[in-house]
Amino acid sequence: MSKLLFRHQRSRVNKAPNRGFCLIESLIRNGKKFSNTRGGRKTYLYWGFFFLLLQALVVIRNFSTDYFSFFWYCDFTPIIFAALFFWRNDQAIKGLISIGFFMQLAYVFIIVFRLIFNVTLFGFAINFPFTSIYVIPTLIIHLGTMFAFIAAYKVKPKAPSLMYSFVFLVMIYTLVIVSTNPTTSLGGNYNLIYYPELFSRFSFYTEIWVGVAWVTMAVPTHLFQLLVWHISKRRKHKVPQQSLYIESSLSSRV
Repeated sequence: MSKLLFRHQRSRVNKAPNRGFCLIESLIRNGKKFSNTRGGRKTYLYWGFFFLLLQALVVIRNFSTDYFSFFWYCDFTPIIFAALFFWRNDQAIKGLISIGFFMQLAYVFIIVFRLIFNVTLFGFAINFPFTSIYVIPTLIIHLGTMFAFIAAYKVKPKAPSLMYSFVFLVMIYTLVIVSTNPTTSLGGNYNLIYYPELFSRFSFYTEIWVGVAWVTMAVPTHLFQLLVWHISKRRKHKVPQQSLYIESSLSSRV
């Protein structure tokens, strides 16, 4: 009996989880919620290939115009979205959407306004040729997060998606600091802001960019996605209630 008890205790010790990986395991387990149905897996697969094509469009556009910098959010996130859809990690997808959704839509609006009215909004400089071969791909590329949002809006954003947003921001921050020139104004360089004149008075702004970007971009967009999910859920449950009411009223008449 004592040998059996000792063996049972030893097996419990061996099966004890490594606490060092608890956070990572929790993040992956809570983030990777997907449909196990055949149709659900195919949907993620189709979206993954779509974002691969979008990334190919980025490469073709940049190389055709002798522009070899891919550090803009819009230029490298399609490949990340493709990987996340192949991985079928909903919360990671939502987290990546949260750090660029409104900024991409604003940029699309600025480009369209410039094309129609020949006016630059908010003093935002647009430094690329306004030719159809460049503008059309640019508009499509800058709708990347909108496409991802459409694909995943029925999924409830949870706390892990905010953690993913923070991780992505740290990755972007590290990549940009290491790989770009501090004197240039590339989308996410040492200025690390879409409108640097708003924060130019703060000499320490670069050091706190990750936190500021997470609070001002990721959290509001996360709440917006949560609101859209609640609206879609209410509409989804509203239709069956109406049909049940119609069926019950018809049966009562009979």
